Amino acid sequence: LQLNSNQGHVWLEDCTFYNTDPVSPGNPVLASVPGAVITNCISVTAVRCEFRGRKQVYTTWPFSWTLPGIHATSSSLVIHDSLLEGSDGAGGKPCFGACPGTQGGAGLTLDGGFAFITNSTLTGGQGLPGGAGTTLLNCGQGGHGGHGLMTIGTGPASLTLVGTTVV
Repeated sequence: LQLNSNQGHVWLEDCTFYNTDPVSPGNPVLASVPGAVITNCISVTAVRCEFRGRKQVYTTWPFSWTLPGIHATSSSLVIHDSLLEGSDGAGGKPCFGACPGTQGGAGLTLDGGFAFITNSTLTGGQGLPGGAGTTLLNCGQGGHGGHGLMTIGTGPASLTLVGTTVV
């Protein structure tokens, strides 16, 4: 789901947003998207929805993508009784040297704006192991698990959580 510069109210109810496009090893960026990208929207409400970042397959250093359930920039969100889940990291692919696994994505990344979240779960994705290197003793480092909630950028962000679990 992508919402950009909506000046009216957007209401989402009983929805699931998850990219199911097949991953293309030749161009993993095309299949790598958050559950939702919300930018410069005045009012977005989600009730009983699931937002899941695209699950990763592998990564080749230095390319790594971890994707949030929702990435919101300069927007106002109200979320109730919903799940925001970051993507799992990508496992390191065998390579010269050793390729690291990547960190899991955040449930929600908030870059400025406002979020009021009730009775929901924000969970980060799992980090995955690194790949084998050129010898058995040369393996890539595994990635850390993702954050349930992450504020980024320099803009002011306002957040209220009520009855919400952040993992």
